[in-house]
Amino acid sequence: MKKRIIYIVIGLMLMIPAALTYAGSGLLSGFPSSAAEGDTVTFTPALSDEESGSLEASVSPSSGASLSVSGDTIKVSFSSAGTYTVSASAGDRSDSCTVTVAEAEDSSGSDEGSGDDSSGDDSSGDDGSGGKGGSGDEMKGAGNKAGGKVGMGGAMKGGAVSVSGGGSGAGSLSSGSSGSEDKTTYAGSADNYLESLRVKGHRFSQAFHKTSDTYFITLKSGTDSVEVSAEPSDSDAQVVITGTESLTTGRNKIMVSVTAENGDVRVYRIYADVK
Repeated sequence: MKKRIIYIVIGLMLMIPAALTYAGSGLLSGFPSSAAEGDTVTFTPALSDEESGSLEASVSPSSGASLSVSGDTIKVSFSSAGTYTVSASAGDRSDSCTVTVAEAEDSSGSDEGSGDDSSGDDSSGDDGSGGKGGSGDEMKGAGNKAGGKVGMGGAMKGGAVSVSGGGSGAGSLSSGSSGSEDKTTYAGSADNYLESLRVKGHRFSQAFHKTSDTYFITLKSGTDSVEVSAEPSDSDAQVVITGTESLTTGRNKIMVSVTAENGDVRVYRIYADVK
């Protein structure tokens, strides 16, 4: 009887759809759970070589947000406040997360002024003539303040994420007696494209274009390293190249990460096949 029960349990476990195994697979681990109107979230999940190139994603509802997938990177822009569900799949894994988008803060200020009049009392002397005291006005100024959001970037559990705000902040402080002071905050350029990408002594299977992020090369047997050069479109952007050493027979992945001045990240991939 006990053996029969065990066989039944094992049979039921085998009947469970394989997709359930991957629910909550961690594909979106590190995706921010909150944002603000105007924010753009750029997220690169940690994918295996087998999963790379198969990434698909969607956002719901789509009326207040737009989503695009470029290579292995997800980009979501939120235009309205609300609660959104971001779903993604790659290979046999699938995952989803909830993002709460808050209304953007009102950055407008107002000037306030108040004046007080003071007047002297009339006084009369022996000669019957009177004098009237002077009057004065006092204005108290209040400065304007405008706020903005700047981008933040980070990485969690192998996935890379960056959030860029929808505006820049500018403010002024004025005083009736001390003059004025202007303050401006600049979040930086969002240009994270490459102007050129080359592998010394080799040609890509397709011509380089800054909007294409995946390239392929074929290397001779025994090749264990290559020299990669990459020039950013914006001289203030930072470029990091990894995976050019210790190449092995088969497919190798070389990563070229470009971080814009404002923190936005774009990743180019070179797949090097060693015969």
